[in-house]
Amino acid sequence: MNIDIHHLIAAIRPELYCESAVRKQVLHILRKSSHEQDPLAYLKAAEKTVPLEPKGLDLDPLRQTGPFDLAGLHDPVERRVVVRDALGDSLERVYFSLLDLMNDQPGWQVEQLLDTFHTTPISAMTPNNAPRSTRAIQDVMRSVQAAQDAMRQLTEIMKHLLDTRAHNAPATDSGSKVSVGHAHAQPDDAASLPGSPPPDTFGDAHAMPVGGPSQNHEQSLRSREQHLTSAARQLVQQLQVYQTWLVSLLPEPCAARHTNASGHALVSAFNSAAIQVVLLAAQPGFLEEQAQTGALPRWLEQSRYRASMPVVLAELSFRSMPEAPRSGGVVHHGRATITMTSYALRQDELDLLRHTFDEARFLSFARQLGFRNDDELRLVCLALQETDTPALSPNVEPADDTNPFSVLWLGLRDLLGFNKGDSILGGGRADRLPKDKGPEQVIRSAAVVAARSALQELYLRFRATLDAGPRASLP
Repeated sequence: MNIDIHHLIAAIRPELYCESAVRKQVLHILRKSSHEQDPLAYLKAAEKTVPLEPKGLDLDPLRQTGPFDLAGLHDPVERRVVVRDALGDSLERVYFSLLDLMNDQPGWQVEQLLDTFHTTPISAMTPNNAPRSTRAIQDVMRSVQAAQDAMRQLTEIMKHLLDTRAHNAPATDSGSKVSVGHAHAQPDDAASLPGSPPPDTFGDAHAMPVGGPSQNHEQSLRSREQHLTSAARQLVQQLQVYQTWLVSLLPEPCAARHTNASGHALVSAFNSAAIQVVLLAAQPGFLEEQAQTGALPRWLEQSRYRASMPVVLAELSFRSMPEAPRSGGVVHHGRATITMTSYALRQDELDLLRHTFDEARFLSFARQLGFRNDDELRLVCLALQETDTPALSPNVEPADDTNPFSVLWLGLRDLLGFNKGDSILGGGRADRLPKDKGPEQVIRSAAVVAARSALQELYLRFRATLDAGPRASLP
């Protein structure tokens, strides 16, 4: 499942970020997967999406319109691309210049979503003598075998965990409804799985006392569930360590080899490396800032409204010719392509984006290890969701607002049908996130304009920094 982040955004909010030609198909996949509680719902939908084509427009007319005109929703995406040849300069300067500029924005938070590299056999980053190469290959093979064993154990543990929850349904959530094939199969070595409880508590979940379910039996099931959940989390953490090291060393699935753009830069006879980095910058306090300046009414700060925030994605693709100087280390020269894209996302959408992006990468690693069956991938996906479940925001009463514009709107919103807030949907990640209500559309429109403005400013400052040369100080 080699899905880029833009397809995931289009799947999470297809009404806004997916082309209309395939939107109905994407929504059908999401509705069907949500009904079936399929943990691969958004990943399946992302495979069918066509991200909305970015448009570069003048922002002055958008800034002059009122927030309730929803002008920002007409063209919600903007993209800028910078291509830099750094044959006599280091690619590190290009990266750190962009990172410093992104961190320099007050109120913005920057995080790294992706950092991968691939090298050729004769790259300067590859051991250049036979003994070291042989040992490296042996280490890789041992790690691959260990990762395959851990992945196999993880799928078996998840089968037992779903089986236990199916027989302890009153104490569990909707996750037990997921169908993953023969979840009731009990292998002979079940008790030897990592984190398994003692044999007397791991017994068959079907075994029921003659007089009906007893309190001791329920406690045994709960204890068994806790042990299995702990074992699954330990294995996921172990596999994530293997993923960090092995993902660039294993061959990609056949279907992905011809679509991976970074792989096209690698030729076995060249001294080359391909590096990909994805940075995400978001402004969580956007709504509060807009309300304080009067750009948006303060009543929009009510927690029952899901507020969007400006988001800028920076994708860095480096095609490097590494050099290994005598002093040690590696120096990268080559070409850098930086793609910046603006969005407006709510916090729940941003959380879901992080989770599904990590899931897509982890499932791609599972496929590299040879686990390509849909049932196996669902079990792996459920295991990931066990380790990281997004929290829901509680509803609280809104604060008083003395803005006269807000008082006028409060009198009209009942008539316009904007007064009833839906609670955030719970359950697993197969559940669809709710659409924007009227006030939330106003916030998203303003966030779109702010994101595009921030992207244009970042683009201009980044170009100026690169053109000024290595010794220029950042403004």
